[in-house]
Amino acid sequence: MPSAEQILSGELKKRGFQKLSKTRHLLLKDDVIVGIFFEKPTYFLYIQFFILPLFLPWKGRYTLDYGNRFNMLFEDVHTPIKEEGPEAIEWFCRTVLRHLDEDILPFVDSISRAENLCPYMEVILQSPNKLGRRHYLFAAPAWKRRLLMYGYSYLKQYRKAREIAEEQLRYVNTESIYTVNVNEGIRSECDQIIQWVSAGEYDKIEAMIERNKNDNLALLEKKKK
Repeated sequence: MPSAEQILSGELKKRGFQKLSKTRHLLLKDDVIVGIFFEKPTYFLYIQFFILPLFLPWKGRYTLDYGNRFNMLFEDVHTPIKEEGPEAIEWFCRTVLRHLDEDILPFVDSISRAENLCPYMEVILQSPNKLGRRHYLFAAPAWKRRLLMYGYSYLKQYRKAREIAEEQLRYVNTESIYTVNVNEGIRSECDQIIQWVSAGEYDKIEAMIERNKNDNLALLEKKKK
């Protein structure tokens, strides 16, 4: 009997996902890369969904900033262990794939373009409990603003991007919830956006966004070679 990971990997491939590693499978959808992550800290297998927007900087950093575990989203997704046998594993895989096809992928279709993703992120930033259990893109407030800052830069809504950057700076300067290095990184990104927008150097923002897209798309290109 194949493992749950083997069954799901095969089914993800049928749906167009590329296998980045034993634990990560990626699919390109418009302005985002969709990811399914297998997490097995002990005997239990957790399935996590996440997105990586193409316009965000990515240099090997953690890819799970925007997403959630299936068992946190869907009450009928529990995690089988080997002792439960093949029937439990098959049931688990069927349940995961049903939610992938009926819930996750339709949701991704609704936010896969930046012009839809940014308004959605604005909602969950201002009212994090509004969506209840179906909080697909669980993320810390700073990462929500980070997505919005780069998303509005990508959409060439530069004034909005600067407003978000200024709000982010105020948040980071008053909330000591991150490490010194993380806080400095956030400040650096915000200062750069504010400087470029204030100076009208939009070409530099466009060049940065293009680099970000190329870096993220390189993840998929590596798997094609």
